[in-house]
Amino acid sequence: MPSARHVVLLVVLLTAAQVGQGQTEYEALREPALRRLGAYLHAGRIAAAQRDLQAHLAQFPGDAVMQYNLACVTAMAGDADSALVHVAAALAAGYRDFHRIRTGPDLALLVNDPRLHALLDSTWTAAVSRMQALEFTLTEAVWSDPLALLPESGNDSSPAAAGTVRFGYDRQELRLEVTCDDDEHGEFFACVAIPHSLEQFETTRWFEFRADCAAPPTAALIGRHGSEESRPGAARLERAAAGWLLSIPWTSLHPHRPPLDLVLGLNVVLRRSTDPSGPAARWGLISDPYAGSRLQPWRRFVPVQLDPGDRPSPLVAGRLDTYLVIGDELSAELGLQGVAAGPATVALRTGSEELSLAAAADSVIAVDLEADLCYLTIDYNLDALPAAGWFTVGVELVDAGGARYRWHDRGFRLPADWFVRQHERLAAVPEAEQSIVQYHLFGTLRGQQAFRPHDDPARVAAAALETMDMLDRFAATGSVLPQEPVQVEAGFPSGDDALLACRLVLPDATVRSGGPAVLVITPDREITAQIAAALANGRLPGDPRLFLVASLPQRPDEPDWANQTIEAAAAWLGDLTEPRELSLVGIAAGAEMALHAAAALPSVWQSVLLVAVSSFDPLVLADPQEAAADLAPRLASLPVCVNLPADAGPRARSLVRLLDGKLEDWSVAWRADDTGGASAWAALVLADR
Repeated sequence: MPSARHVVLLVVLLTAAQVGQGQTEYEALREPALRRLGAYLHAGRIAAAQRDLQAHLAQFPGDAVMQYNLACVTAMAGDADSALVHVAAALAAGYRDFHRIRTGPDLALLVNDPRLHALLDSTWTAAVSRMQALEFTLTEAVWSDPLALLPESGNDSSPAAAGTVRFGYDRQELRLEVTCDDDEHGEFFACVAIPHSLEQFETTRWFEFRADCAAPPTAALIGRHGSEESRPGAARLERAAAGWLLSIPWTSLHPHRPPLDLVLGLNVVLRRSTDPSGPAARWGLISDPYAGSRLQPWRRFVPVQLDPGDRPSPLVAGRLDTYLVIGDELSAELGLQGVAAGPATVALRTGSEELSLAAAADSVIAVDLEADLCYLTIDYNLDALPAAGWFTVGVELVDAGGARYRWHDRGFRLPADWFVRQHERLAAVPEAEQSIVQYHLFGTLRGQQAFRPHDDPARVAAAALETMDMLDRFAATGSVLPQEPVQVEAGFPSGDDALLACRLVLPDATVRSGGPAVLVITPDREITAQIAAALANGRLPGDPRLFLVASLPQRPDEPDWANQTIEAAAAWLGDLTEPRELSLVGIAAGAEMALHAAAALPSVWQSVLLVAVSSFDPLVLADPQEAAADLAPRLASLPVCVNLPADAGPRARSLVRLLDGKLEDWSVAWRADDTGGASAWAALVLADR
């Protein structure tokens, strides 16, 4: 049996493996080796683990994570000298979690070894020196000299440069020109980031662009700003004579606009189509084993100084110290560039983003600007603003010739006691409706806890404003729900002290209480949203039904969980509207869950509709004969309609055949194919009267 020490080290090593997920091309290749490593450590077979890791690295020497794991296993075996050699190999391959190496339990044997600390210090110093040697200056409207795109580590078979990249910018955009004669490159990556400093290249502020080089001449770009996925529609990637031209407006990099941030990080990578036998070949502006990761931001890049020149074009740029203000204090950082000595006005506004500085402002500051380039930080107290909501900060610069330049930005503010006050207001809401408000209240709290200063606060703002709208509506009408037919995102108590997300598709308030209700079970949240939208758009004006659409994941290890959750949803619907009849619908993978819930609670439902898909071959119903014998007496006379595609699975067909004729109100409808998706499924639900 393995010792407790080995089991603990297993957890540590597998956690360490996750740190290196940036080496994307190695992830699938190392997975079998990681499983074997875990098995060896669990059995206490340290020597076998070493041999297996060495065999893996003989084939994939560039796998930094497995080099590090070999160092850890070697240290566990008591060989400090060899462990140090493997740490050096991991660092050479790109492993960069210095904090884990210095303080984690993985290398306890080396924690006080001065050789380890000397190795880490020299690696870091060398990395900084390389970055500073690569650093270059961009001058406005002037292209940089061509910079070579060199093969990255693990790409020894192609030592030559794959092409060059030049950079340039003006007051509208940043431009990257990539020249490459090789048509075999499959993907193009570019990254723009803001380092903490020239000595510390870590960042949480970056924007990443990816494009398929085989796409049409103007390819769609996928960008990511911080932790937010987005599509920078204003950015353009176009085919040039011998490569590509990428144009990135500064607005796409918001809020990182020059001249406020005079240091950028830039990297460009060309990636050849993946070789199924090993890692893809990549050529980059710098050697970065994390480049191309879809799981982590690029953390190393070439520092670039932006130089506006002797007489730069007038430009106003700025940012807020945070775009979500919890409390009253806010700072706006402004950069004013150009031959622009003269007055400037800075205004804090609420409501519309359209600035009219001639109008009276909530707060106006007049500043005498120096010529050329200057910076300004303005501190605001927001306690005079409304309790919560969007606000706009703007600046207008008037240069010596009378020309005006404007910048504005917006943020969202919540008072420090906002959550306490909403909870106090929530206490008066009927218990059945409280979970609807709590869903948005918790969404605001979770969003605020995970928020980074330069993220877009739109999601947090939407949840907060919906919370306040619902509570205001309750004060006016006695219900948090709108009076008109509408779709509402909500949460219902699942019975295990948790709220599960759902969508309510509401009829007019006059027919809502005591009217028919339909509980729709789907396999995932994306389908839930699509079906709810289709139900809201496709229903007739006089349809009195209230639909609750929820996604329930299948839990094979908890067979009764779905039944309990569906029962909790039915009970909540009963408290919410006291419907005179309640129907159950299961769609796709939800059909199997709905079938078992109908059998478990036959007295709750007036009817059941199961809309199966071609893959509906329920594993729980492994023996259709046994399942039919179990389900038939419990479903009894409950009206059940099954809608199946012509290519339904064999177990589904067998079950339908066995139940057909055994139930008093059982019907089967066959459809020709499985096309149509959520809209077609919603149409079947709406047609089921």
